[in-house]
Amino acid sequence: MKWQVVQQVDYMIDELFCPQTTAEEKTLDEMLTKILRQTLTGRKQTDILLRALRIFDDYHNRNRPMICRQKSLEMKHNKLRNLVTYIMSFSREQIKMLIKIGFCMSWSEVTYPKNPELLTRFGICHGNTDPDNTHVTHHVPSTQEVDSQSLVLQNILSKLPVPKMITVCRSFRDGYVPKEHFKQIETNIISAIKHGFTRFQDVLYDRFLLGGPNGWFERFR
Repeated sequence: MKWQVVQQVDYMIDELFCPQTTAEEKTLDEMLTKILRQTLTGRKQTDILLRALRIFDDYHNRNRPMICRQKSLEMKHNKLRNLVTYIMSFSREQIKMLIKIGFCMSWSEVTYPKNPELLTRFGICHGNTDPDNTHVTHHVPSTQEVDSQSLVLQNILSKLPVPKMITVCRSFRDGYVPKEHFKQIETNIISAIKHGFTRFQDVLYDRFLLGGPNGWFERFR
């Protein structure tokens, strides 16, 4: 999928949805996933749009604050129709990938920026390390490389003084950690800490953590 297409989907979603909390973010991701799954049913376009509107109205009636303020419900419906119609032009593989990647805010609820010009945006959960906005050298490691570097980390930690507390940043929302290796990296880091500092065996997950303890790709399980 071309980056311009991703940006267009982001723009259309951000115009319609304005979540401010983790709960609203989770609800909208769930709603959009249900709508996208309708586009894979093979039904006629008119039927898909009708079902999408029903899903939208159901969530809208129960969670009105997370929908951006518009002049009328019809205006919201028109924007949703435009979004769903646009996505229906994608291939099945592209739509399935959108469902897997999901939708999230650009900032966590607890790190919401105070600058009005940097208000959180809601769209495809691709992170902020995009082609137009990154200082990070793009590198996708192999499974073997992740395991090798994890052993190096474990060795380093075993030689350090024992700390009172350790904070681990998932770095999934901002796109810093390669999504396909996120679970392996997080599991290996926690394992390295437990082996390096035997007193640390309990893991506490922040309640605002994107995807919860199991991670983003298992958020619906």
